[in-house]
Amino acid sequence: MNSVKLVQIEPTTRCNFTCAFCSGRHMEQRDLEFHSFQTVVDRMPELECMELQGEGEPFLHPRIYEMIRYAKDHGIQVSSISNGSLLTAANVEKLLDCGLDSLNISIESPEPEEFNKIRGGDLNKITEGIRRLVKRKEERGTLTPVIGFSVTVLKSTASKLDDIFMLYEKLGMDGGISIQFLNASREYSRHYTEKENGENLTGKEQLLIRRDYFRRLGHIQINKTAEHFFTRIEEAVKVNSGQAGYCVWLEDAIYINCQGYASSCVYIKDGEHLGLGHVERDGMESILEARRKEQEAIRSCIPTKSCTYINCEVVKQIKNMALN
Repeated sequence: MNSVKLVQIEPTTRCNFTCAFCSGRHMEQRDLEFHSFQTVVDRMPELECMELQGEGEPFLHPRIYEMIRYAKDHGIQVSSISNGSLLTAANVEKLLDCGLDSLNISIESPEPEEFNKIRGGDLNKITEGIRRLVKRKEERGTLTPVIGFSVTVLKSTASKLDDIFMLYEKLGMDGGISIQFLNASREYSRHYTEKENGENLTGKEQLLIRRDYFRRLGHIQINKTAEHFFTRIEEAVKVNSGQAGYCVWLEDAIYINCQGYASSCVYIKDGEHLGLGHVERDGMESILEARRKEQEAIRSCIPTKSCTYINCEVVKQIKNMALN
């Protein structure tokens, strides 16, 4: 009942890019302590899949490759999302040595100038790094990490999605393409300026883009050797959609931020006040018990304090049930 199969861990909030829609720049800039990471892995033996990614660039953490190797040595499938700026020759070898299963590269536009305006990074350098990783995978005869794109679709770049698919194929990538839209939860939207709010797409526009996205998805090469963390999340949601009081995070997952605080949801950024406890000061046993209580409350259609603050779709569903 209280097992945790999926964990998302935030290695750092530091980043070398300047994406205006990212909430990480408004947070304390720090790295997760390695012993806190070890505590999570050691005290959660049922873990199957780990996502090493949060509000910063994961590969800026000085011990990120050790984290991946430590999790892999415990039989955990590991994935990450990166801005792709650090795929140097030396880092590509480290990445292949540590055993990462899946790597998604964030992108909004396939045009270097537009990409730079949005992210403050060099797209040509990133594509060079992707090519390097693809080539070394082939030379070493390994299927992992599978390499894909994570696309945040903006109103100004929605028409470029087809070009991103073509770039994916041109680079020889094999990890698939995922899409999302600007996050509407308050932990993100409260930092949006008028410009970012102008990049939001209507529900109808998002529906049309998703329909076109799935059509395109069936025509690209995707290696199913390693599923990404969020693929597991999406599959669980599909299976249980429509079930009142169902929350994929409280049923199967947990989030650990770079301060070492555990939360029942990835959208809870203030783990100190809205979380389940600190992995070392409070211990994983206490955290899992707090999680169990939140799990039972949501299953009983009673919103918790943290869930009410986030006001996610599960909470909205529960509120609507109470009104009807």
